[in-house]
Amino acid sequence: MKLEHYDKYLNDNDILKTIVYYKLINKLNQFTMKTKVLKSSGLVFVLVVSLIFTSCSKSKTAKDDIVGTWGSASYTVTTTVSGMPLLQYLTTVLGYPEATAQLVAGSVNSGLQQQLPGQIQIKSDGTYTATSTSGTDTGTWSLSSDNKKLTIVPSTGDPIIFDVITLSSSSLHLKWTETTSQDLNSDGTPETLTFAIDLTLSK
Repeated sequence: MKLEHYDKYLNDNDILKTIVYYKLINKLNQFTMKTKVLKSSGLVFVLVVSLIFTSCSKSKTAKDDIVGTWGSASYTVTTTVSGMPLLQYLTTVLGYPEATAQLVAGSVNSGLQQQLPGQIQIKSDGTYTATSTSGTDTGTWSLSSDNKKLTIVPSTGDPIIFDVITLSSSSLHLKWTETTSQDLNSDGTPETLTFAIDLTLSK
């Protein structure tokens, strides 16, 4: 995710706010590098991949349900700090002005929203092709024996695991979360950062 120059909205002498902002962005960038899902066509890839794994339905036709071309119907992206919404953390814990907090939180969450929605073709041979304005991603997918977990393995990057909430031949509801830690306020105690995506896909 490209760093937007939102720091220009911060007071020149407010060093802490600038440090916190870049810590958040750097952590998101590290996370993006690992998953290959949050940059460029990344998120599209996530959505698309998620679609693939819709096969997590609990019927014997789960694989049949998942095969086909999927597109995102709706999605929600959230970032929390030790269980608190990022915007709330920035205003109540760090004391950011509302406008500044919205700029920082928006910058972080937009990194998760890049390239949404997307489209993906899920194939019966266990492979997929995801297409977005940024290009094409390919890889393989697999479903857990209980049809509750979808594992996506991109051609480049680490595996991504989705929770399958509901699945039918025309709709798929998936959730993905990743948790990491970062000492945002430099007090010596790392805060828990959680990035989450809630997807509903259709075909």
